[in-house]
Amino acid sequence: MGFDSGSVVEPLDFDLSKHGGPKGTVPEPSDRLVFRFTAQFRKVVLASISEAEKIAVEQDVPEDDDARKERLSKFSLRDALGILDTADNETLKMLSDKMCGMVAEVCSNTPSEEQLVALPWRIKAAFFGWVVGELLVPEGSAAVTTPSLKVVSGG
Repeated sequence: MGFDSGSVVEPLDFDLSKHGGPKGTVPEPSDRLVFRFTAQFRKVVLASISEAEKIAVEQDVPEDDDARKERLSKFSLRDALGILDTADNETLKMLSDKMCGMVAEVCSNTPSEEQLVALPWRIKAAFFGWVVGELLVPEGSAAVTTPSLKVVSGG
C-alpha cells in the first residue's frame, strides 16, 4: 500500500506521572496552533539570544565597538543557552513560564500550563524538546525516514 495517514505518525502519548504530572495523549494540533507555536517559539529563541547577548556584554565588555559587534555577530543559540545559565532566576523563570504557556496552548492544554510549570526543570525541558521535535519533524514521517528520489536508469 502507498500512503496510510494512520501509520505515518504515532499518537502524541506522554507520561509525566513519575514526576507529579499527568499522563495522556496530546490532541493532534491544528495547523493554526502549530504555526502560532512556531512563531512564538522563534520569538522566545530570539529574545533568549538577545538577553544572553546583554549578559555577555555585561560580563566581558570589549572596549572597541567593532570588536563587540564582531563578537555578537557570531553568537549562536548554543552560546545563548550557555550564558543564560548565569542569568538571574527571574529571567530564567520568565522564559520557562513563557514556554510552558506556549507548549500548553499547542497541546490544547493536555497537559496544562500549570501542570508544566510544576514539573522539575529537566523533565519540563525534555518535554518541551519532545513536543517541538514531534511537531516539526515527526519521527515516523516518511519524508524524513524514506529516501524520496529513486535512481532512474538510462536506457
